[in-house]
Amino acid sequence: MRFKPMKKFSYCPILSTVVLLVLMGLWGCEEYITSKIDTNLNDLNIVVSGKVTNEFTGEPVNDAMVQFDYMNTMTNDSGNYALLYTLGTDENRNKPVIFKVTASQYFPFEKEFIVYPMDNRINVSLTYAAPIVKDASIFLHKFPDYEPALIVIQTLVFDYQGARDIDSVNAVLTYRNTDNGSVKTVSQPMIYIQDGSFNSAYYQLTAFPVSQNVWELRFNFNLKVIDKSGYSIFYEHAYRPIPGDSPLFNPLFFPPVFNKTSRSG
Repeated sequence: MRFKPMKKFSYCPILSTVVLLVLMGLWGCEEYITSKIDTNLNDLNIVVSGKVTNEFTGEPVNDAMVQFDYMNTMTNDSGNYALLYTLGTDENRNKPVIFKVTASQYFPFEKEFIVYPMDNRINVSLTYAAPIVKDASIFLHKFPDYEPALIVIQTLVFDYQGARDIDSVNAVLTYRNTDNGSVKTVSQPMIYIQDGSFNSAYYQLTAFPVSQNVWELRFNFNLKVIDKSGYSIFYEHAYRPIPGDSPLFNPLFFPPVFNKTSRSG
């Protein structure tokens, strides 16, 4: 009887690995593998830190609220923040969490980030949203062919989103009653004059120095500016008699109107 020669056995690394894993499973080695993985996936504390700055100026934004998942903290005077974040089980790892930064007068920033088991540094540039009063003045001016001389209030308002984003500019004037000393505040809308640039515009208002014979206008005034996004700024202008305010532009004549719905104080 003749025996057929046996075929030469070829070694297959992939098949060997599969067989090895099956055998380990049959022998109960899965407990050892699981235990080893769990050991590497215990809770881990990582540091999430960074700096929050103004997108346009690069200056730090202090007192900004930084929220990372379920934790939050505030930026310091240098715009820096840091918090200790605890990674949980493997099911919570490598999954996106919400990172949000909010600050007064800025548009909020929000983004999803994947958390890895290492320290994370996230720097944020916030977009300033509110309008800015660049300059303001108040002075007495005599217009040709008109009596009496009028108080002229002028201002230059700036908005990073553009001058067209400015919705309203109101001057809050204070009148004092010369008879009894009572005080009355008057809010008057200022009139748009012209753009100073793409981001800025000039406004003006005229008012009587004395109204209704007894109400004397004080030279200190406030401005309230609101943009179309609802952001606003309240600006206080303190008049200095010496040397006095200078005009921001050549005054234009507008008949003044006294607001009869003023608040009395």
